[in-house]
Amino acid sequence: MNKPVPSSDYRPEIDGLRAVAVIPVVLFHMDYSWLPGGYLGVDVFFVISGFLITSLILKDHDRNLFTYPRFWLRRIRRIFPALVVMLILVSIAGQFVFAGTDTFALGTSGVAALLSFANIAFWRLTDGYWGTTAGTLPLLHTWSLSVEEQFYFIYPVFLGLLFRFARKWILNAVLAVALISFAMYVYGISHHPAATFYLLPTRAWELASGCLLAIAQWRYSWRPKGNSLLALIGLLAIVMSYHFLAKEHAFPGALTFVVAGSVLVIAFATDQRSYVYRLLAAPPVVFVGKISYSLYLWHWPILVLANNHCRSLGEASPHLALLPLIIAVSVASYYFVEKTTRHREKILLPALVGFAVSGVISGLLILNYLVLDFSDYSTVRFEGRRYDVAPVQTTWEGSERFRGIQAPMRDKAHQDAYKTTGILKQYGAGGVDVMVLGDSHGLMWAGVLDEIAEELKLNISFFTAAATNPFIGLAFDESNKNWTAEDRLLFDRIRIARIAEWKPKLVLILTRWSSRSMEQTHVLFRALQENQCRVLTIEPPPELFFGDNSTLLELSWLKMSPKESVRQYVRSITSKDRERYDSGTRLISELEQRYHFFQCIHISDLFLRDNNMVVVLDGNRVLYVDDDHLSQDGALMAKDRIKTAIESELRHHSRGLQGP
Repeated sequence: MNKPVPSSDYRPEIDGLRAVAVIPVVLFHMDYSWLPGGYLGVDVFFVISGFLITSLILKDHDRNLFTYPRFWLRRIRRIFPALVVMLILVSIAGQFVFAGTDTFALGTSGVAALLSFANIAFWRLTDGYWGTTAGTLPLLHTWSLSVEEQFYFIYPVFLGLLFRFARKWILNAVLAVALISFAMYVYGISHHPAATFYLLPTRAWELASGCLLAIAQWRYSWRPKGNSLLALIGLLAIVMSYHFLAKEHAFPGALTFVVAGSVLVIAFATDQRSYVYRLLAAPPVVFVGKISYSLYLWHWPILVLANNHCRSLGEASPHLALLPLIIAVSVASYYFVEKTTRHREKILLPALVGFAVSGVISGLLILNYLVLDFSDYSTVRFEGRRYDVAPVQTTWEGSERFRGIQAPMRDKAHQDAYKTTGILKQYGAGGVDVMVLGDSHGLMWAGVLDEIAEELKLNISFFTAAATNPFIGLAFDESNKNWTAEDRLLFDRIRIARIAEWKPKLVLILTRWSSRSMEQTHVLFRALQENQCRVLTIEPPPELFFGDNSTLLELSWLKMSPKESVRQYVRSITSKDRERYDSGTRLISELEQRYHFFQCIHISDLFLRDNNMVVVLDGNRVLYVDDDHLSQDGALMAKDRIKTAIESELRHHSRGLQGP
């Protein structure tokens, strides 16, 4: 016979379940590859929150103790003090660690976290949880807190209305909300994945799953007896999801496994003699569960701040060495902030003071960015946009990378040009002489290539698009919102058709080679070989240490003012990143050895000094847009070398056609 849980409301196994939720999240953010689904621990928290909040509200309603101010004040005491302390300290630290765009993002996300709409802000203002900006957003994790806070604001009102007007339909009403939310989630994962990830309507079913369990226990006086097998199945479903379900195939299966597993553990891990209960209620596990909120609050900001500080020093961040610091700060937050404020009745005044202080600091971070003065620098030109053939140019919209940078609009006549000839510039007689295939690196060189084509009286066609692999016959990347699958397939067919039709004398393949592989090149190179095309690429420029940020903003933050007729340098990438960069160089070399008609134009020596310092300022001209894209002024530094190589290859092509 199962031994019942003591009559106390406290359930240590739920604290243990919190530990099962938070530990994988921390390890996932520390880049442990054996836990690719560790981020799913957040969904366990959602189920726990739904169950506990509903249990609390129902109990207070039965005792005629429930009021909205009382409920929300309790939530403020539980959540706000630790959150606001973290926001204040991280915002202050960020002022010394981050530059330009990153301090602006820190300020705006601080305001969003304070006002409980961080999930909406990150959905609208960033490239997503999995995007390249995530590593510079120390408050990214507050999206889940905002989801819960929005739930805490809406759900008690909804439940209160049901108590007043439809008490006997409470279970059915919450079930209906859960099913609608789940249907929105299933639809959204394939049509609007970012919104589905971040927003409450598509996350509500997870919280509602815990709510339904609590309502069923209250409505039908159902107290499930401990069931060791069902509890074990639930725990295994959670743990196996962490290990086997990576982010790229987590939707929709992973969440349903994790949510169902969490419900099973909460409902049936009540037998004190079972292995699941004894594991979850073990004192060390319970302790981790008790500090789980502070641990969740602090682990990600510490990791991000350390990563960016080490990056500025040209070093790799020692994740494992940060774990003791994360634990120490979390324990301090739990004992000195959480425990001292959780039951403090007079919390509103200190909370308002903390709110104001955090808001002022965030506002100053935003203001510090907005008043940056770029007047000493010449206009930073990036000509790429006018050569972008993607049907939709979402990549460029609202990008902070282009603040203070002139990125010309694409001519309206080119909106659908990719369907026929790419962007065709005709400066000579006859057919197409040069064809350019490229991603954003192709756009980077496009303005210079256009000038060269005009000077040499060549006809040139650009099939270039940001965030678009220049190679052909590859699986469609659903994360690229510039294309539909149909448009991308058509784009591939047209490029192959134009190579066969035009037989261009010269094709330039321009890409960030470090993100390409030999397997991707086969289809395109076979077509180029069959059509007797000469092929060039341009060596990717040396990359800068500061990642995908605006060079202009970084220079302002580094206090690098232009000096007349003086070149100024910043550090190149770290040794860890150089390994990735060098993989692209090796791929180019392998292709040169395999295909006699393929050559690389080497340009890195034009920018490097002492092999680790890269020129970014030439007088008042800014030569880079971000860490790996040259501005038009930067690209022009290599113009003569590129022009000479093109002339040589065209002569080679002519000799090849004439025969020996």
